[in-house]
Amino acid sequence: MNPIIVSHVNKTFRTKTQDIKALQNVSFEVEQGEIFGLLGPNGAGKSTLINIMLNLLTPTDGSVLILGEKPGPRVLSRINVVAGGSEFHWALTPRDILSFYARIYQVTNFKERIAQLASLLKIHHLLDRKFSWLSTGERLRVAFAKAMLNRPKLLLMDEPTLGLDPGIAKDVRAEIQRLNRDTGMTILLTSHYMHEVEQLCNRIAFISKGKIVDIGEVKEVKLKHFGTYEITVTLDKKPKASWVSAHALRVEENKIKATLKDEESLSTLLAMIHESGYRINDIAIKKPTLEDYFIKVLHEQ
Repeated sequence: MNPIIVSHVNKTFRTKTQDIKALQNVSFEVEQGEIFGLLGPNGAGKSTLINIMLNLLTPTDGSVLILGEKPGPRVLSRINVVAGGSEFHWALTPRDILSFYARIYQVTNFKERIAQLASLLKIHHLLDRKFSWLSTGERLRVAFAKAMLNRPKLLLMDEPTLGLDPGIAKDVRAEIQRLNRDTGMTILLTSHYMHEVEQLCNRIAFISKGKIVDIGEVKEVKLKHFGTYEITVTLDKKPKASWVSAHALRVEENKIKATLKDEESLSTLLAMIHESGYRINDIAIKKPTLEDYFIKVLHEQ
């Protein structure tokens, strides 16, 4: 059974004046051992869905199974969560915080585990400082260490690198990949850093206005919205106007530009250039990014 199974989940928040539909018939599954990205703008329903998985909220309709069980105490001991902006008591030190949670999760040899995580996340020099003295990035590293204490089977990551320095964020991403590769740990990731999602995730689901509007492998979902890509080829000299016109190309000085559909088109173009007697000095390919996809999907809603 897949670690996460979300089936026809609805969540409505009722106020005195209106009903707010935070989730509408949301269904998807996360497969064992994959890094799955949940994307969407602020207010789309991502955090609501994660809170249902953590048993902090109850769905209005539908069901969620985590590691084969309904969200509850048994499930919570086998998963963990890290979120950007996580807060702990201002007067406690990271050592206090991690020791407290290690006891809750019944981590054996927890002092060794804390030392290991402190070294990995470069917080060993912060362990005895008050939490209130730490920067945003330092606080998030403590939260990440807390989330890894019990070596969870499933890790829910809500904007995990928010506020981190680029170097530390890179280390965190590398650790996420290592954990996934070496332990087979399943990870559900939400992030507004599209390059991060593209680097880490096997599949993604895009949620907007409480509804899943796209799901699949990153390359597949981009192809639904972008069937072409742009290429610029710099030649050794300016091509003849008749040659450019005959092949329906665009030209700027000694650069030709084309809009292509697939890799075969690229091979055909390069072969045609070579056969025409031009020498290629440089090739620049611009393919749609996940950020391009994100913006385009939002505009289509």
